[in-house]
Amino acid sequence: METFTIDSQDKLHVIAAKILSLASLQATNEKSVVVAFEGDLGSGKTALCKAIATELGIVETVTSPTFVVMKVYDIDAVITQPFKQLYHIDAYRIEDIDEMRPLRFSEVFAHPFALVCIEWAEHIAPLLPQDTIYVHLTHVHNTEERIITIR
Repeated sequence: METFTIDSQDKLHVIAAKILSLASLQATNEKSVVVAFEGDLGSGKTALCKAIATELGIVETVTSPTFVVMKVYDIDAVITQPFKQLYHIDAYRIEDIDEMRPLRFSEVFAHPFALVCIEWAEHIAPLLPQDTIYVHLTHVHNTEERIITIR
């Protein structure tokens, strides 16, 4: 477990690189690597997902998929890292795990060399693989500071 304190979004790239380093160790041709983001509204989950996308070389504008639940981004093969796709999922509006069935969630987890970033992952915790990387974000009240714990 590692904990970081940052005081600006400009420093999120350091955390994104750390998460990608850990995720790369799990990358295989058998399944996706899942990163679960947890934290209060405004704690920086989407901003950190955007930083990860940038680190992966994704040039498209990455926005929170709150209303569509999932977005998929292809990753340029030229980038020297193992991932070919980024799945960005926002489970904020999910009230019952059965709502995830139309997304064919088990198939998403089976994609080789895919990185699956899930905001509000606590809403679908029973569906997450055992080897999920958890990232908890806390916004320090009345400051710009964020405490980010990776486990």
